[in-house]
Amino acid sequence: MFLLGPRPRLCDWCGTWKGEEICSHCCEARYCSKKHQELHWHASHKNDCCQIPGSFNDSNLPGARKVFAGSSWPEYLIFDEVETPYCGENSSEQLVEEGDEPDDITQLLMDQFEADDDKTCWASFIDRVEGTHQVLRRP
Repeated sequence: MFLLGPRPRLCDWCGTWKGEEICSHCCEARYCSKKHQELHWHASHKNDCCQIPGSFNDSNLPGARKVFAGSSWPEYLIFDEVETPYCGENSSEQLVEEGDEPDDITQLLMDQFEADDDKTCWASFIDRVEGTHQVLRRP
């Protein structure tokens, strides 16, 4: 069993990196860089910090330890699906939309994959490329 010490304070602007820069006025807000300190100062911390006369503890700072919502990273849901091998008799020409002529690069790739007798590689490649949001990972 591991006993962990207290977690380091994260940047009050982005919430992702360790906050080593400290606001010199209130000594409570922490930032991972001078740039994030400036962004937070102009966004809201200037008003929060200046409203507190004398005492600068966490309970008095209205925005203390809250990450600015406009700076957080977007979150995506990743679905992990079991892939099944493609077993079809489609040639690569049938995978190109009817009426469209494949360009030179596509034709070169199609010729290269058609050289082997295994068309599952090409079909799985086409399936993967059609996705709008993809997570690339190594097997």
